[in-house]
Amino acid sequence: MMKEGKVVDWSKAKTILIISFAFLNILLSYQLWMSWNEQTRANIVSSQTVEELNKLLEAEAIKLEDTLPMDLQKMGYLQVELVRKDEAWQRLLQRVDVSSADERMGKITEELKSQIDHLSEYKLDETAVSDGKWIYYQLVADFPVFSAPIELRQEGGQLTAYRQIEVEITSREKTNIVVSPHAAVKSAVEAQLIPSGSTIKEVRLGYTGQLNAEEPQFLVPVWRIQAAG
Repeated sequence: MMKEGKVVDWSKAKTILIISFAFLNILLSYQLWMSWNEQTRANIVSSQTVEELNKLLEAEAIKLEDTLPMDLQKMGYLQVELVRKDEAWQRLLQRVDVSSADERMGKITEELKSQIDHLSEYKLDETAVSDGKWIYYQLVADFPVFSAPIELRQEGGQLTAYRQIEVEITSREKTNIVVSPHAAVKSAVEAQLIPSGSTIKEVRLGYTGQLNAEEPQFLVPVWRIQAAG
């Protein structure tokens, strides 16, 4: 495990996106894919998978701070159209104080709702706030769309401006069981995307995709892994 007293610089954190459909994920080994295939019948992560991940993390001196869910989720592709994509920063009519953000996150969000359209359809990324960044992600069925954020600019302990991306769902594809977070982390470690001695702060399921205003786009399920060494 990591040595005591080591300070992790989260400003240099790495964000890794692992595609959540096994048949599209070239990082998954055959053995790992077979293990996932067996688990889909029970809709729950096996104790063997958990044990294998724990052994791998211990061997690589990687600390996992997040609690990984044991239930397997069902998700499908989403076809979307780009509704809004701000290139320039939009000034807030009233600056919002975030100097004591830990104590008043909910109140800050309420203050922003009157100034940012459809903010109630987005959710604050609290992990980003702990790193000094204010980002909200649009939600689809309670899952964040990592490619559709509202980013806020901070100056002198105040939020002063924002940039927003918003999508509209035009169709939903058939759902399938996605790979477990344990399999996603394991594949990332084995592919050396997460170096030895790192700390994994969060593992979160959501959607992503490249958004283009000229034509409909697809969003795919991904596991987002945030890690720093």
